[in-house]
Amino acid sequence: VAAIGGIINGVAQERIHELEDEVEPQGLEHFHKMIKDMVILLEKSITFVKQKDSSDFQDYHARRLVEMTSNVMIAYLMMRDAAHSERKKIVLEQYIDFAYAEVKMKSEIITNDVCCLIKNQDVILQGKN
Repeated sequence: VAAIGGIINGVAQERIHELEDEVEPQGLEHFHKMIKDMVILLEKSITFVKQKDSSDFQDYHARRLVEMTSNVMIAYLMMRDAAHSERKKIVLEQYIDFAYAEVKMKSEIITNDVCCLIKNQDVILQGKN
């Protein structure tokens, strides 16, 4: 939950944009497009959480946003290294296949306003049938 502040306030997005400027996508265009799509999904999710203006909603989805942000940053770092190594290109491909699906899933959970547990937390915590 502590890391969410830097994500909501845009610090993480600034670093992501710096990483974007540092990469050289020659020969890695397919992966680069996938990472850029991950960034779009992340930014869409962050905007959605901010617009909800609810600390409960933000806390509920904080872990998802932190994991999405981490996936994007790691993907950029791996792409940077893959530009210099065929072996690392294979590792990047493996990573992107899973990270892209994970970011997409978490974005859908957030932007589809999944918050059943928030709405029903009193009933759930009371433990009554």
